Amino acid sequence: MHLMIKKTWILLACCLFLGALESLSAQAKKCFEEVRQDGLLEFKKRNYNKAVDSYIAALNCPDKPLENDLYDLIKQAQKAIETDLVVKSDAAKKAVAEAAEAGEEVKKAQDLADKANKAEALAKAEAEKNAAIARAQGKQAEMLRLAILADNLRTDNKPGDALFLAFLSTKLNDKWPISPAQMRAFSQAVWDTLNHPLAQSALAFNAVYPLADGQDYLAVQDQQQLVFLSKGKSSPVQTGKDTLILANAIARYGDNYLLGSTSGRAWLWNASTNVATPIEAHTASILSTSASTDGQSWLTTSRDKQAKLWSKDGQLQRSFPDKVNTYNALFSPDGQSILTRSADGSLKLWNLDSGTFIQLRNAPAYSYAVLFSEKGNRILAGGHDGKLYRWDLQGNPLPPLDLHSSPIRQLRVSQQKQFMYSIAADSSMALLTPEGDLFRKASNRKTSHELFAVLDPNDQFLATADADHNIYLEHFGRGEVLLLSGHQAEITSLAFSPDGQSLLSTSADGALRLWDINGNLWMELNTGDKDTPPIAAFSGDGKNILVSSEGNKTLLECPMPELVLNDMNQREKALAGRIEEVKRRYGVKFLE
Repeated sequence: MHLMIKKTWILLACCLFLGALESLSAQAKKCFEEVRQDGLLEFKKRNYNKAVDSYIAALNCPDKPLENDLYDLIKQAQKAIETDLVVKSDAAKKAVAEAAEAGEEVKKAQDLADKANKAEALAKAEAEKNAAIARAQGKQAEMLRLAILADNLRTDNKPGDALFLAFLSTKLNDKWPISPAQMRAFSQAVWDTLNHPLAQSALAFNAVYPLADGQDYLAVQDQQQLVFLSKGKSSPVQTGKDTLILANAIARYGDNYLLGSTSGRAWLWNASTNVATPIEAHTASILSTSASTDGQSWLTTSRDKQAKLWSKDGQLQRSFPDKVNTYNALFSPDGQSILTRSADGSLKLWNLDSGTFIQLRNAPAYSYAVLFSEKGNRILAGGHDGKLYRWDLQGNPLPPLDLHSSPIRQLRVSQQKQFMYSIAADSSMALLTPEGDLFRKASNRKTSHELFAVLDPNDQFLATADADHNIYLEHFGRGEVLLLSGHQAEITSLAFSPDGQSLLSTSADGALRLWDINGNLWMELNTGDKDTPPIAAFSGDGKNILVSSEGNKTLLECPMPELVLNDMNQREKALAGRIEEVKRRYGVKFLE
């Protein structure tokens, strides 16, 4: 039984093995044809590498016939691969060439575009430049038209319109400072519009002295009456019937003034209160007054042959008698001594404590001017022989300086105290150091009178006038000399503004001119009297100018033009209505 079952299983296994062999044989018979057919299909699809793979696989098929074409097919596929590679290489080269050619075309196109853009930009810039030039030329022409129109309106008695047209002319200026022509038109309009009487009198004014740092003045009237001008009002300084003399009989320290009179009485006047206190000073005409550097003392000299020392409130401290008239007296910088100059030419150095003096040795036969050096270590005297005589503070003579060929008439100290200077009768001039040594000699000017020479408050400019009615404006640092011409008669005064940026000049025919520091004429006035030289001055703060007219019987005040211009610029919005009215009336252009 068991043997029969075993045989049965063996027989079954054999049957299954034979079936498997038949199946494998059938599959083997299909391998070659199917794999070869796959290669042919891949070849048709131009997948030559896959075709080769199929052909090689067919070589391994068990039903591969002994006679087959697989090697031929493989060679065919390999050749196709080579051909395809060549074709692709040529195409790639062509593509590269075409790409390079296309790149060149793109570059050419870009270059053309860049050139076009540059040409457009240049054309635009040129157009903008031409437009800007045309606009600038138009603005220049309009500026000139408005300036000329402003001058014409002044003569047509329309100063208000003239002022605003001149102002609008300056608004067309793209650069600062504005042109001299514009500033002159504006300045003339400022005078015509804004000048106003400060004082009027039946008696002529002889001199006007600005009070420091303000807009008040002290005026001398008819050689005998002092008038205080303040806040647009004039008030007489109460000195009774005393007749005041000469400018050098007025001394100042702060708000206090000591005024000398021909009667011998002095007046101590306070500018802030306009109160004058009399001092019975001398028995004859007072010739000079001076103040100490600390304002605690005063000096007076007189034809009664005395100099006198006074306290700041007018109390007599000491007298310094002489044998002849004492012309003037000066305090030493240290306040310990005084120097007097007398009619006989003698120079005396007095000790204030003891009242004793030493007479300076080797002095000139006569001197017109004396001074302490700015450093305070020397005494200086201008000699009749043109030499500058010098001593130390103990009265010991020092070598004189040979400065001029005619008598020295003036010795002065500049405002910044960087220089002293001497002026001689022949109108020559010399600049001195603060120690009293020669700095340099100034050029001689041909004059018909004593030289007019002033230093500006900053000690940078020297202004002088000559007999040909010219003004010379010399800059020390640059060594430049500007010629300011235009006066038609003898120049009678020169004055710098407190800031040193402007110069006033007057002449004997009644003309006045205002210049800037660059020599540009800002204002030209005729005061209406060709036989009377006008009086002109800047206010102490430099904000106004004061000018006399009508035979010096009227004093007119006017603000400085540049201050008015600045004020109008700051208040332009507030003035907009008036500005628009003037723009419409006169067709102002280029002011959008």
